[in-house]
Amino acid sequence: MAMDPKIKARFLKALRSGEYKQGRGALYELKIRNKQIVECFCPLGVLINEMDAWEECRKCYARVFADPYATTRRAFNTLTHIGGAFCPQNSGVEDAAVFSIVNMNDRGRKSFKQIASWIEKNL
Repeated sequence: MAMDPKIKARFLKALRSGEYKQGRGALYELKIRNKQIVECFCPLGVLINEMDAWEECRKCYARVFADPYATTRRAFNTLTHIGGAFCPQNSGVEDAAVFSIVNMNDRGRKSFKQIASWIEKNL
């Protein structure tokens, strides 16, 4: 499934806008920077926010973590699935792309603009 062109354009615009502060290791979190509370997003958190899909993602998180026997690996695999908490189901972002985006952000420490360029070329 290819990424919907309208969603992709909105996603790229948001990543390049400078309106979102970049975070790592979480879709969204509040951090204190210079004695002020700042909202930080990972790139997929930006996508979820732009698609107004937090409720969909919250429900998926609840299903995964409600199982006390879920292993970390199983939970991670579930969360990174296209219908999982990292990507709204109709976003068109496939599993391999999810892994690439997460790795570029969290391990590669790429900027939103660099990640947007990769998305533009590859999705």
